[in-house]
Amino acid sequence: MQTGLSRDPGKTPGVQWGGNALRLPILSLETHSSMKRSHVLQLLTLGLLCVGYIALYRLAPPRYTIERHWGEAGVNWFGQGNAVAWVATVVIFIVLYTVRYLILQQTSSHADAAIWYTLLLVFILPWVWLFVVVDWDNEWVLSSANWVGIPMTLLFVPTAFFVYDLLASVRLSPGPYTARVFLEVFVAGPVWVVCWFLCQVFILGWVSLG
Repeated sequence: MQTGLSRDPGKTPGVQWGGNALRLPILSLETHSSMKRSHVLQLLTLGLLCVGYIALYRLAPPRYTIERHWGEAGVNWFGQGNAVAWVATVVIFIVLYTVRYLILQQTSSHADAAIWYTLLLVFILPWVWLFVVVDWDNEWVLSSANWVGIPMTLLFVPTAFFVYDLLASVRLSPGPYTARVFLEVFVAGPVWVVCWFLCQVFILGWVSLG
């Protein structure tokens, strides 16, 4: 003799009837509790980022300046050259793509994933400004190209693919995800760098060719 609800399961997709009728509210409570914990962690992370930005503004040393130049090798905020900038870029990409994968795999909703990814970008930005940007004293480059242009150069492609994955509900396994990261970095990335550079030169006027 069947116990519990006797409605046809086919009329309510995703709901288990019969002896498992209590499973749905239990799962709903677990999901609600998980989302609540995620929101609390997001608020704490946002608070820590705000404190970090304030501390950075107050405690960071003045930018290392060199003589204004016309395209020669520049230095980053701390006076380090291109080698450090490239190493910093690699480290940023490793962190970005690793955490992006975890966000796409672990979050329970589009909004939750979007918030976590936004917090990730907010965390990464100061590292770009301090260690990657080397054109602070380049006469051909406006400050907007350093504050906005370089972050856009690095972060647009990963963000565009993140938005696609989110909207299409794509959750790749580690192997295909790693293969696509190489596609993003070595195919889509260079195409975007060229297009964005031309946009800064001919449309925005942030970079001059002389």
